[in-house]
Amino acid sequence: MPNHAQPAPQPHKVKLPLLWVNNVPGWFALAESFFAQFHIMDSLSRFNLVLPALDCETREHMRAVTHRRDTLPDPYLALKERLHQLYKLDIWEGLTKLLNMQHLGDVKPSLFLERMLVLLLPGLRSLACYSKLFFSPDYQPI
Repeated sequence: MPNHAQPAPQPHKVKLPLLWVNNVPGWFALAESFFAQFHIMDSLSRFNLVLPALDCETREHMRAVTHRRDTLPDPYLALKERLHQLYKLDIWEGLTKLLNMQHLGDVKPSLFLERMLVLLLPGLRSLACYSKLFFSPDYQPI
């Protein structure tokens, strides 16, 4: 019986979407799922796949990392950390986005809260805190 399994794509055939500057952690979660799916474990290969997903302005900000990629112990991690620093919201930006975000609408309350938590600093990510602020006292996450 012939084997119809498709071979895994080569790293150079994997294309990541453009970086989501408003949700860098979410974008990296997606990118890392691609890396796992296609067995791309090498740091330099990951680095080389992320670079084309950056716009010109972002690449300019990453110049210090991109020019040293061959000498860095983990070029992908260095690029990832620098992108997180570059697009991290400060507390006031996060709170402003939170207060201006679209209302609940048809979204489940727990999903709405998760979207809210993405906007805040790690020290302020408390589901209980925001559920008390934005929902009735008897609300429980699903």
